[in-house]
Amino acid sequence: MRTWVLASEKGGVGKTTIATNLGVHACQCGERTVIADLDAQGSAPSWHRLRGGDNPSVVSVAPENLQRVKDGSLALGVSLLIIDTPGHLAAATLAAVRSATLVISPVRPSLFDLLALKDTIKLIEQAGKLDSAVCVVNGIVPGKRQGAAYSEAELAASGLGIKVASSYLCQRVAYVKAIGLGKGVTEIEPKKDASKEIRALWAQLNELNPRTAA
Repeated sequence: MRTWVLASEKGGVGKTTIATNLGVHACQCGERTVIADLDAQGSAPSWHRLRGGDNPSVVSVAPENLQRVKDGSLALGVSLLIIDTPGHLAAATLAAVRSATLVISPVRPSLFDLLALKDTIKLIEQAGKLDSAVCVVNGIVPGKRQGAAYSEAELAASGLGIKVASSYLCQRVAYVKAIGLGKGVTEIEPKKDASKEIRALWAQLNELNPRTAA
């Protein structure tokens, strides 16, 4: 079972948006998927209540029960466990990162976000998972400068010693719309730009942590 952990020192970087969209697309690709939400704010479970059903399953998890959820997911034949962590670094986040086969650290292309990334990387290093971590640039303003904005953020993030995904996500209404419907962008707008971004990110994350290697 692969365990992908969304981790960032800074809130508002899109962890839950990425987790839910990856979870939906994983199911579309035939993965048996569970999203475990360690954040007391409960954004993923709220999304799941709008969605209904168990495709993917979403569970709200107290930190002390994380291992129990992992063991149960493995016993049930889950192939991908996505863990959404709180918007601040704590013992629960450290425990989740230690259990990861891939750590995904979203960052927005702003100075404050990139500064906060330093603390996230320190925690990932503390967990011994820097080699299994990747930074995903999220929230780029779409347009002529989006490539340049990505390049600037990529240069800053990679300079901190973390791999940076070449696939990035832009600010798009589709992501907001999908959350409000309990859906993923690959369901509501399968042929448009947001879906292309999620599929490209999914492909790259699978290269970094293939299903057969789990």
